Amino acid sequence: MFKPRTDCIIDTDDFRFGYRASAVILKNDEILLMKNNRDPYLYTVGGAVCIGETSEEAVVREIFEETGMKCRIDRLVLICEDMWISDKGLPGHQLDFVYLAYAESCCKPQSGLYEEPMWIKISDLPSVNVCPEHIKHLDWSNPDLLPHIRMHHSRPSDKSPGNATINRNTDPRR
Repeated sequence: MFKPRTDCIIDTDDFRFGYRASAVILKNDEILLMKNNRDPYLYTVGGAVCIGETSEEAVVREIFEETGMKCRIDRLVLICEDMWISDKGLPGHQLDFVYLAYAESCCKPQSGLYEEPMWIKISDLPSVNVCPEHIKHLDWSNPDLLPHIRMHHSRPSDKSPGNATINRNTDPRR
């Protein structure tokens, strides 16, 4: 049975918080970014993480949804925390887990979307209006020197050591 996905976004009357996963996708000396006709900047391929989904699962799904591409996810390289004021004057807050990925197939933009993928030369990145701006400050031409942020995922069904489940009767956080 189809179960609709629920994005990890919290909306109130006066605030929005989001949990996003995205990728810097490399191919030769280029980086794939997205553009749309609404925003004056380019941005990383990605979107909201769904409840029950890891950020890595989300970025694989989002890359395929937005570009039709299959990619090899290399590693998490950046966690961006952004705060902004929307065009409606409301504050927003977002955590974006940015992965390094390599294109394994051609980009096939999905029809009907308002977004369009664009390959940009890595050497042109410093002069591009891009969000998150933090990606401009990393040397994508030498991926071996990029940071490697270690992630550990645990789920209640995991049997591996270190994946503790919370006992509601003894957990001091309750």
